[in-house]
Order: sequence, then C-alpha cells, then structure tokens
Amino acid sequence: MATAFNTPVLTPEIQKEAAEAAAFELCRRSFVRYLDFVNILEPPDPTLGVQGGKTKLQKWPHIVEMAEAFEKYRFISVLKARQLGFSWTATAYATWLMRFHPPASTLAFSKSQREAIELVSKARFILNNLPERWRVPYAASSRQELSLKGLESSFVALPSTEDAGRSFTASLLLLDEADYQKYFDTTYVAARPTIDSSGGSLIMGSSSNKRKMASLFKETYRAARDVPRKDRNDFKRLFFGWDVRPGRDKKWYRNTRNTIPETDLAELGLTPDSYMEQEYPKDADEALKPPKTLAHFDQEVLERMERDDSRTGEKLGPITYFQKYRFGSKYVAGTDTGHGVGGDYSVTVVIDVMNGFVVADCMSNEMHPDEYIEHVVTMLREYRRPLWAIEDNENGIESIRLAQRVSYPRLYKRRTSRNNAEVGWHTDGSNRTYMWGELAEVVRNRRIIVPNRNGIQQFYSVIQDPATRRPAAMKGAHDDYPLACAIAWQIRDASYGSAMSDKIISLPKAW
Repeated sequence: MATAFNTPVLTPEIQKEAAEAAAFELCRRSFVRYLDFVNILEPPDPTLGVQGGKTKLQKWPHIVEMAEAFEKYRFISVLKARQLGFSWTATAYATWLMRFHPPASTLAFSKSQREAIELVSKARFILNNLPERWRVPYAASSRQELSLKGLESSFVALPSTEDAGRSFTASLLLLDEADYQKYFDTTYVAARPTIDSSGGSLIMGSSSNKRKMASLFKETYRAARDVPRKDRNDFKRLFFGWDVRPGRDKKWYRNTRNTIPETDLAELGLTPDSYMEQEYPKDADEALKPPKTLAHFDQEVLERMERDDSRTGEKLGPITYFQKYRFGSKYVAGTDTGHGVGGDYSVTVVIDVMNGFVVADCMSNEMHPDEYIEHVVTMLREYRRPLWAIEDNENGIESIRLAQRVSYPRLYKRRTSRNNAEVGWHTDGSNRTYMWGELAEVVRNRRIIVPNRNGIQQFYSVIQDPATRRPAAMKGAHDDYPLACAIAWQIRDASYGSAMSDKIISLPKAW
C-alpha cells in the first residue's frame, strides 16, 4: 500500500528566508563574504569617473587581500597610498565583529576629533545599510560612539591624545592614519593594553608622513613581516601603492602631480615629487625614504644606481658575488657587525679600489658572529685576502677576535693616541662626520658603485638629523651597509701597503 507524503510548499517567502539565513551564516563565517553586503558612501572623483554617493564596496584584489589578513592575523600594519579604501574596509571589519561575533568592542583612534567622528559615521552607514533583517537597534548612538542593543557590541572613536584609551577593554584596536597622529606614540602605549588583556587584535594603517621620518608607525612597519612568526606577536605587513585602484594609470598619475594646489605644497613644505611619494607612492621603499631636503645621500644618484647598476649577482647563502677577482686589481673590505640574530645587519663589503665597485658583500641579521665571520672569510679568500677593517664596536670586538683566531693575514690596524697599533676601525666623534661626509661626496660623484638593491635602500635611510644636523639612520631603519662602505673607503689607500699617518696595516703572513 503506497504511503502518501505531504511535500512542503516552498513559497517565495520561505525561499527568501532560507536564502537570507544561508547568507547570514556564510557572512558570519567569512568577513570577505560579508563585504558583498557592505555599502559605503563614496565622495565624487571626476578623475576616475566616480559620481559618488551610496555604492557597493568594490572587492578589488587589494581589498580582498586586506580583508583576508584582518581575519587571519592578530597584528597588522598597512602602509598605503591615499584613497584605497583602508578606512572603509577596516571599519567594515569592526561592524562585522559587532554584528556577527558579539560581544565585540572596537576602540578606534584618528588624528583629530573630526576624523574620529567620520569613522563612527562610516560604521553607522554600514550598519544602517545591511539587509533589513540583519539590522539591530542601537542601544546608544552619538557622534563618537555606537552600541548594538542586546549584543553588547560597541564602536568608540577618539582623537589621538596623550592619555586616550586607558580605561577601555577592546576586541579590536583600530589606528587610522597612524603616521599623522600627533600623539601616536603615547596613544599606542596607552591603548595597547586594551587588547592585550582580551586577546584582541590591532590594525594600524596610514600613508607615510614625510615630515616625520622617525616615527613609531614606520618603525613598526619596518619590523613587521610578510609572513609573521606564529610563536611571536609579529605584525603582518601590507603595502598598497597608488596603482592598485582600478582606473589609475600613468596618465592619471601625471595629471594628479601637475594639479597639486600650490597652497598644499606650501603648507606641507614638499615639492611635487615628494608630495607624490608621500601621498601616492609606488612601493614601500618610496613611501619610507626621506624627502630630498633631509636625505644625506643624493637620491637621484641612488635612483640611477638602482636602475643602471643593480644586478642579481651570484648568491651563496649570505654572500653575493657581483664581480669575480681580477688580476692586478686592489681590494679592501669593511665590516659593520650587527647585534646578532634578529637585530641589526652584519655587513661586509669588498670594494675594488681601482673603480669603487662593490664586487661582493656578505649581509645577514640571522647569524651568530662565529657563523657570520666564517662566511666572510670564505668570501675574502676569493679576492686574495684583501686588507680587512672591522669596526671595533661592542659586537665588532667579537668579530675581530674570531678573525684573529683563524689568523686572517691582513687585518687593518689603527694608531692610537699612545702610538700603539690596535686592530679594528674605530668610529668616534672625531672621524664620524668626516667619513659620512666623504661617503656622500663619492656617492654623488659616482666614485663608489653599489650593485646590491637592498644595500642601496639603506643609503636612502640615512638622513641629516633635524636636531643635531648629523647623519644618522632614521628610527627603526638600518645604516649598516653604508657604514661598511664608509669603512672600506677610508682604508683604500692602505691597501697599497703604505701606512697613512693614523693608520697601520699588518704584514701579510702565510695563510
């Protein structure tokens, strides 16, 4: 006997409810999927043909990359060009946590009260324009705070001040335009504990402020990693240049550069080129390098050096050989020893005295001194054991001892005030200004050529400190490579075997 089954009728209303329930669950699981339901209020931009107004947030590739990183990593630092959607995407992430993962509290900081109010307005606009059944009434709604009724989720935005955020506990700490916040350092120190106790996440993003080259934001970005270590609280590093936004091409870039208001340039104290490097950099190196008015080395020469002379070379571990030994050439080597694993770089360069070309280098910040010096000695053998000067700083002393232990035959010696011969190059107040000044001159005149692009980038990092007017690396940056070059350049005359008035060289031994 057949049994009759009553098949439920799937009315359009039921189908709609089922689809909305499925979409809700998918969005709960994925922030990237949630972005399909996010609307933003976009300002008009005639240069890109954008009319402005309410519009769907466009899931451009860099937006998706950003969104995926927000979900995957706890600490994120974003260096970017202007108008790429960072603030909207980060605020959307905060609303996703508020609505789908309650209770969630976001504490946001921006450079002024006006910008803080704008962040809250963005969060409110996103929440107000979600599908109707997903909306939740506000328990509180003001210019600088939102909270969702029954979910215990909130969004608070404050201007950066010296003691802001100390009394909060947050699921997400959002630092918008971090490099332009006047009190960013103190705000960060005060607000960071708000997520440490809750296990929350931290997102900071900004374009580069060229008027503040030594900043905690830049230092944090430089220290961040492309692939953070799981056993440490490393920051995930992201960079987005001016051309990641669809519609921006070289013509757009030229038009933008040519139409910068003179009042903006005067107010910022920038040239058109440095303005574009600040607001619309093509890569992280351009964003982080100082304006030409502060740079110690001629940036145009460095740029030509990158274009004309940068080459891959033959890489063997930390060693890169750019040019093989040439009979009849004279070579010198200079070493700046770093702080070991994870610290400053240990750098050794070999320079051909005849033409100033860096023929080889050994560069690492992941080796202990004994392992590093072993690689350097291997490299120097290829150039018939040239005169080698090791800076005798706190870390260099150990390098000198290791070089002596293997009986390296030509270690540079200097004459002390007591007329004694001491192994190692010594940098102090009496010679530092001269050696850095001379290196700037020989770079400008192309008398020294650096083929290592990573090494060239460290030359960009050396600025004239506004306070002391002395050359120094920007805070968080490195000057190990140029210092190694400066040391090698200073001993080049001694490579011919003639002692200078303040320099003594050791005699070659059988080795």
